[in-house]
Amino acid sequence: MMNKPTPYPELNFVLQELVNRELDILRENVVGIYIQGSFAVGDGDEDSDIDVVVVIHEQLSDEIVPTLNQMHQALHDDIEGYWSKHLEGSYFPANLLKTLTPNQPLLHYFDNGSTTLELDDHDNTLVVRWCMREYGIALYGPPATSLIDEVSADALKDEVREVMVEWGKQLLANQEGFNGRWRQSSAVVSYCRMVHTLETGRVHSKLASTMWAKENMAPEWHDFIQRAQDNRKGQFLSIRPLNHPEDTKRTPDFLKYCCALVGEQL
Repeated sequence: MMNKPTPYPELNFVLQELVNRELDILRENVVGIYIQGSFAVGDGDEDSDIDVVVVIHEQLSDEIVPTLNQMHQALHDDIEGYWSKHLEGSYFPANLLKTLTPNQPLLHYFDNGSTTLELDDHDNTLVVRWCMREYGIALYGPPATSLIDEVSADALKDEVREVMVEWGKQLLANQEGFNGRWRQSSAVVSYCRMVHTLETGRVHSKLASTMWAKENMAPEWHDFIQRAQDNRKGQFLSIRPLNHPEDTKRTPDFLKYCCALVGEQL
């Protein structure tokens, strides 16, 4: 494992424990273990979760899943502090990771803070592959570039454009969720990030994308975007404060504005 994969010693200790315990259980089935997401693209901080991908030779068997659940529970309980409570990731068979093809099976996935593996396609995206290939941090195993085919800018843009529309429809169908600061700020920052990707053909950090958005989107949205970025602070507190009513009210219009910028409609 890299000596200092992140700037946070406590997090590095958790990651080392994760690697050791994964290897102890999965042994030769492990190809590599990688950081992707915020800490890979450059803006991971004390309010981020930690996105990891465990690349394996063969899909997990039903027999091994309970043992991994116990391991994740022990990691959560044994190590004090923030970081052991905010791991998230997937177990990705190497043949499926190499390139995204239709009708791939679901992956064993553990959500942020969860200690139980569930079948989900959360990480089975071109965005995750692009981030891993371009910026992935190898905690164990070969460079991610050797495991993933290059993702073209056009393919990346097509996926992001589809997510903007489909996720936007879901968010607009449940607008009361914008009352919570976490959901509202996550939506706003994510849409800044997706528009940024469609402009550049690359995935950028949340901070870089909000800064870009404040420079390139209409001025009436600049303060709104800044508040969404600021509201990420303490986003995983057990008591999540309500969002400002005016920002809650404006969020649907912002999502529609972002889609319109890239020629889509909600």
